[in-house]
Formats: sequence, C-alpha cells, structure tokens
Amino acid sequence: MGVLILGNKSVVKRKSYITMLVFISTIIILFLIVNMNENSSKIKVKGGEGYGMFDKATRIEIIFNDNEYIVSNPDEIEQIIRLCRQNWEPSNTHITKEDCDMCVKFIGTDTEVWVDTETLSSYIGESFVQMPEDLFKKIKEVVSLSNTLRSISVKGTTVDEDNEASNWCYRQLGKPYNYNYFNVSTRKKFYCSQLVWAAFKDNYGIDLDMSDFGDAVHPMELVNSSKTYTIYKK
Repeated sequence: MGVLILGNKSVVKRKSYITMLVFISTIIILFLIVNMNENSSKIKVKGGEGYGMFDKATRIEIIFNDNEYIVSNPDEIEQIIRLCRQNWEPSNTHITKEDCDMCVKFIGTDTEVWVDTETLSSYIGESFVQMPEDLFKKIKEVVSLSNTLRSISVKGTTVDEDNEASNWCYRQLGKPYNYNYFNVSTRKKFYCSQLVWAAFKDNYGIDLDMSDFGDAVHPMELVNSSKTYTIYKK
C-alpha cells in the first residue's frame, strides 16, 4: 500500500511540473508575440530603439508648403507604412518644426514625422533621423497626384444626364457653405464634393462616396470611385 501511495504522489508531482511548464511556456510565447507585434509597428532607427506607432493609421495627412493632402486610399496607406518599416539612419542635424516644410501625420496614432525636404533630416518626438529616400519619393508621388487637375465623368450616364446634374448644382447657388463635412444629408447647404455627390445621388441614385472618411465625401473619393473615370488631367 505504501508503494502505491508514493507512486501516486510521484504522478501528482509530475503533473504539477508539467502544468507549471505549460503555463510558463504560454507566458513566454505570449510575451514574444506581443513584443514582435510592437516591434513590427514601430519605425526603427538603425542601431537604435524603435519608435513611432503607425501601423494602425486610418489615413495619412501630408502638410507640405502650407498645403494639406489626404491619403485615404488603403493601397497608398499600406505602401507608405511598408516603406516606413525600413531602417532610418540617425541624423546629425538637429532641426526644429520651423526648419521643416513637410509634416506627415499618421491619423489614428500619435505619430508625426517632421521633415526638411531639402536634406531629408527629420524628427519624431525627440529623435532625429534621415527619412529613407524611397519613402520620400512615394510621398512626393502622392503630393504630385493630389496637385493634378482632373476632369472626371460618371460611368453609365449620358451627356444629357451629366448636363442636368450640372444644372441641378447651378440651382443650388446662394445656399451657404456646409462646414459640417459629415452632414451630407442636408440640402440647405453644401461643400464642393458634397454638391457633386448629391447631384448624382439624388437625380440618378448613383452613390460616388467610398466611405473612406465615414459620412463625409472627400474630393479624391470622387476621383478614386469605381463609378467614375478620368477624361482629362494636367
């Protein structure tokens, strides 16, 4: 009987050790996963610490030469974030906001990158770095596209229907400007892209909004919509 009791105690001890090892292993694995996720979502400085959460950005705002450009296209956002994952070289040039002519804001995070575009010297928080050239080229490409003059048309409408949409917009002259960009249901006041959107929505049931900005209708949504096409750009 004594041997059986000792045997049971050994089994109990062995089970306790196994349970403890499984628990510790689980904690270590969870720690590694969290650590990997944090590291993957930080801009990394070569030879230094990672910083700047940006992976959860819902959109990107670029302020360049006092003009503001909105990046809402998911593919464009993903490309910029992917280029941000490159190693950033430390910069010997310490700049201030007054020295910079560009700011890249990752909306939905606390990350802002201030850049002197002549030297690519940048800073995030208290760290001074060099913006990777590939990233800067991509940002310049986005700004260039935003500066492009475009004339678009709606797929599936006739010339007469387009003219009537234009006349509908003309009849809204005299109404005040709509500063509440998210209130697109009102017809008592308008902002520019809301007016064009409403003309086709109300007259033909064609919704050109892509919902990239919630209820608001951004001008680039009219350009990027699958229901429009470009007939002229400069």
